[in-house]
Parts: sequence; structure tokens; C-alpha cells
Amino acid sequence: MRYICLICILFHTTLYAQMNPGSRSLAMGSAGVALQGIWSLQQNSAGTAGIEHAIFALGYEQHFLAPELSTKSAVFALPLKGNVFGISFQRYGFSDYLEQTTGLAYSRSFSGTLSLSLIFKHHQVSIPKYGLTQAFSVDAGMQYRLNDKIRIGSQISNPGKSGFDELSDSYFPVSISFGISCDLSDKVLIVSELYKMLDSGINVKFGLEYQLINWFYVRGGISANPFKQSAGFGLKHRRVAFDAAVSSHPILGFSPNLSLNYEF
Repeated sequence: MRYICLICILFHTTLYAQMNPGSRSLAMGSAGVALQGIWSLQQNSAGTAGIEHAIFALGYEQHFLAPELSTKSAVFALPLKGNVFGISFQRYGFSDYLEQTTGLAYSRSFSGTLSLSLIFKHHQVSIPKYGLTQAFSVDAGMQYRLNDKIRIGSQISNPGKSGFDELSDSYFPVSISFGISCDLSDKVLIVSELYKMLDSGINVKFGLEYQLINWFYVRGGISANPFKQSAGFGLKHRRVAFDAAVSSHPILGFSPNLSLNYEF
């Protein structure tokens, strides 16, 4: 019965994919549209345009402490002659409901101030008793560096309103986001974001990152719709970075998240 209820919730009007933004962004209220790094492949791939070396990362999130509601993610970015190519893979669900999303991304920086990106996604849902269905969607993103301290970012997701043909009146979220990141000092970063999904209210997100020492970061954040609190930390040593975060939903509970990055 719980599986049937879950599937009904997931497919009611809009397909709310359990996107894993990476532990760093999640710890800051998931306000990641103006952030940069490998996990930008999950929120705004324009944030990968500044990557200088190939980087690979793995992530895991357990939603509301339920093992069957887990998201496993892998992302890879490769800079090549001023361009950055990225691959993202995400798997969510359990044996009776499995959702997979694969993305191919391209981003480029222009004059070091403007970054643009496109990401093409392949979505697949498998329900053993009903078979497999698949579809495609496109996201577009941008980031603009106003000065040495402030960066703005925006992304539009699925403007073509793609969905699974087999599921009438169901489609992937059509959304637009706008955010700002600001380096208050060498040690303090604040981020904010406005996120609007079609046929839904606006979500306001805010986050803070503080570098305690050269290799250790602490983070915190909130989001308004639904109201969620989050916190986490990060460790970085040479080419390796480890991040951990947890978010708290007032009704459904806690969702821990871990990610590991390696730069080649």
C-alpha cells in the first residue's frame, strides 16, 4: 500500500523528481543556482564553466530516513579548450519504483564574466508491473559576475513542458530560478535564491558558508516553501573534498546527504 501511495504522490499532475543538489548546496538551503562547482550540474550547469581540471563526484541522500527513498548521484565534468562538458547520473527509488535521470551538459565562459549552459536530460521510470517509460527535457542556465564579490545566476528548466506520454497530465517540473552569491569576506559566503515552479508558489532560499580554517567549512540554510532547515560541513584537502549535510522537514523529518569529490 505504501508503494501505491508513493507512486500516486509522485505522479500527481507534476513529476517531482528527487533531485540531489550535492551536500554543499543542500546545507545552504539548496540555494545553488549562483554557486560554482561540479554539483552545479544538478542545479545550474553554467556554474561548471569555471572548472579548470577534470572532476568526478559521488553523492547519496536518504530522504526522511527511509532507505527505500534514497537518491544516488554521480557527476563528471571535463574542461576542454575553453568549453566544459559534463555528465550527470541520478537514481531514485526502490525495487517497485525506480527513477533514473541522465544529463549531458555544455557550458562556456565568455570574458570571464558571463557563463551560459545547456543540459539535455533523459528521464526513465521503471515500475515492474507496468513496464518502463522514458522522455527527454532541456534546461538552460546562465551566471554573470558583477564584480569580484557578487555573482548572479538563473536557470529555466523544461520550458518545453516535457513529460511521459503514457502518463496523461503529468510532466516534469517547469521552473525558473534566480539567485545571488556574495563573498562578504575571504571566509564568509552568503547565497540566496528565488525558485518558482509552474502552478506552484515561490520558494525563497537562503544559505551561509563560513571557512573556519583552510580545510574546514561550516554551513547553514533555510527554505520557505516548504519550510525546511539545513546544516552541514565540508572538508577539503588538495584534490579531495568531502561534504555532509542534513535537512529537516517539519512533518516528514530528516534527510541526510553525503558527497565526495575528486579533482584529477
